[in-house]
Amino acid sequence: MDSNDKILEQLRDDYAVLKEKLSDQEIINDRLLNATFKAKVKDIHSVGWISSACAVFVIVSAPFAFHYNPVMEMSWAFIISTEILMLTALFFNWFFHSRVNAPTPGDDLLAFATSVKLLRKRYRYWMRIGFCLLAVWFIWIAVELSFRFETRELLLTLIPVVIGGLIGALAGLRLDRKVISRCDEIIKEIER
Repeated sequence: MDSNDKILEQLRDDYAVLKEKLSDQEIINDRLLNATFKAKVKDIHSVGWISSACAVFVIVSAPFAFHYNPVMEMSWAFIISTEILMLTALFFNWFFHSRVNAPTPGDDLLAFATSVKLLRKRYRYWMRIGFCLLAVWFIWIAVELSFRFETRELLLTLIPVVIGGLIGALAGLRLDRKVISRCDEIIKEIER
């Protein structure tokens, strides 16, 4: 009996040591996971800051670039529409990004995953809406300028506008893909 008690006591001690090591391992894994999520959320928010800075730049420069510029001289209706479009983009950018915060230890990861999934979904919808509005915006520029210029002058005026628009659209797509990619990485990590 004595040897069985010693074996049982030894097993209990070994179990306690293993349980403590496993607990330490879970804490380390939680810390690593939270640090990873924090870095990815920071990366996502950096895209939001870049987008916001671009929107503010357009808001400030639109009157000078499109109305007071002697080549363009766009209507005030166009300028105001551009300002409203950028203010709307700024609002939704803030709204989307303010709903996602990196989890802290002990936070519910499912709630965090839900907020990331919602951000991803909203980004997809906003990108579709944004490109439709951008197409309308370019058509508006072309129509307004077509009333003022002959064909050759119109083409020479529109070429820089189209090139700038394509560069902006490509930059926007790249930023969008970055956000979607980070969201997918977070969701995949949580669902594992």
